[in-house]
Amino acid sequence: MSKDNSHFFEHKSDWSRIKDTLLQCYLTPYLQKILMTGQQICYIDCFAGKGRFDDGFPGSPLIALDIRNNCLQQSSISRKNDAIRMGFIELNHSQELEHNIGNNYSDYGKPIVMAGKFEELIAKCLHNKQGKNVFWYSASLSMKVSPSIKSICFLPGALASFRASCEKTPVVISTPFSMLESKEPRK
Repeated sequence: MSKDNSHFFEHKSDWSRIKDTLLQCYLTPYLQKILMTGQQICYIDCFAGKGRFDDGFPGSPLIALDIRNNCLQQSSISRKNDAIRMGFIELNHSQELEHNIGNNYSDYGKPIVMAGKFEELIAKCLHNKQGKNVFWYSASLSMKVSPSIKSICFLPGALASFRASCEKTPVVISTPFSMLESKEPRK
């Protein structure tokens, strides 16, 4: 029996606060470092949610967009509009996410909200990413990996890397620590 998540977005939980704090602590230096290389960065939030909780606290999409904007404002690179491409996959709340993002985050390229299942959209997101850095963010415990992804290697700490259909795509995946205990993705 699946868990009732109908009240999930009413108040930001302690788990969500911790998860978003970890995202803030890691994403800022990651983006700053990769921006210095001049290579494009693709950020994919696999289960983005509404973007904002009903109690007003921002969710991971708005946090990541704020971090992107701050990093690009501080960066000396010339092509800021396409330096960091932001994509958000959301099955149930994509319209609310679009509304919460609004036009507030389009200074450096409008983020893309993709309505649908992670399993069906991730291969499309990773298509043509050769030579690009991909940051794949997921806080879900129930990920099924697309057949187009050749392998997943879980590393200690809550980060994992994988090879997409294109062998030269560096990717960082943030996953819940409990997923790191098994070598197979949870079904």
